Amino acid sequence: MTTFATEVADTECFVDVTHYSPGLPMIITGWGFGDCEPPEPPEYEFRLVDEKGNILGWLEELMTNDDVERIEQEIEEAVQRDADDAKIDAALSNLDY
Repeated sequence: MTTFATEVADTECFVDVTHYSPGLPMIITGWGFGDCEPPEPPEYEFRLVDEKGNILGWLEELMTNDDVERIEQEIEEAVQRDADDAKIDAALSNLDY
């Protein structure tokens, strides 16, 4: 999916995102009380790896809740950047020179 650099426990590493599913907003399905589907939070699965792609399990053990929240935010930003880049590439491929 995507890989980017980060730091955990004062150690530089890379985040290898293995699964990402964006959250879904609440969906109203009718007029009555309870006629809706509740919102769903985004889902993230990732591994910490070194520059060669080796999994750093020992470093994952040192992650704090703050590290996980920060990395999840970084994943959101990386996914948005990838989507923006794809839109730019698509627009450029449609240009006539």
